[in-house]
Amino acid sequence: MPGVPNENFTVSVTNGRVKVTGEAPALSHNSSVRFYSTDVAMLSTPVDIPVSRTKTIAKNSVICLIILPV
Repeated sequence: MPGVPNENFTVSVTNGRVKVTGEAPALSHNSSVRFYSTDVAMLSTPVDIPVSRTKTIAKNSVICLIILPV
């Protein structure tokens, strides 16, 4: 997700789908905001995991996602 600041990543786990979204700010007055969204993984069981059980570490637009056991 090029151009997305570390604080603009969001991770959710719903029905076993791990989804990452991010928003990159406009680079100039005549450009628009870029929004990225993708499913990055499917868990073996279709469960919802609260955000409090996930930890995201982002550096230079690379994400490390840790999902704690529920």
